[in-house]
Amino acid sequence: SSAVGYTSFANKSSAEKWALALKPHSDWDKESFLALIHWFRQVQALTLGVICGLVGATSLWTFVGFFVFSFFTTFCFGAIIHDTKEEDQNDMNALSSEGMLPSVSLFLLSWIITFNVY
Repeated sequence: SSAVGYTSFANKSSAEKWALALKPHSDWDKESFLALIHWFRQVQALTLGVICGLVGATSLWTFVGFFVFSFFTTFCFGAIIHDTKEEDQNDMNALSSEGMLPSVSLFLLSWIITFNVY
C-alpha cells in the first residue's frame, strides 16, 4: 500500500482523518505522521491540563507526570499502533520531540486557567 501524502491527508474529512490515525499499521509519509503526532500531543495536553485543573492538582509531580504520560502515550501510539521501527534512531528522536514544547505550554496554560477558574 502506498504512503499517505500530506496533500491527500489534508483533503480528507475529520472522520476520515481519525479513522486513518487510529488504524493500526497504516502507512504514512514522515511529514504527515509527524504532523499527526504534533496534533495528538496538543489535544492530549489540553485534555490533561483541564483534568488536572478540575481535580485541583498542585505539585511538581503533576508536571513530571505530564511529561511521562505524554512520552509514553506518544511512544505507544507511534511504535505500537503505527509500527515505527525502533532501529531508526532519527525517527524515534523525532517522534519523542515532535510538538513537545507547544504541548507543555498548552498543558500549563490550560492547567493554570482551569485551576484558577474552578
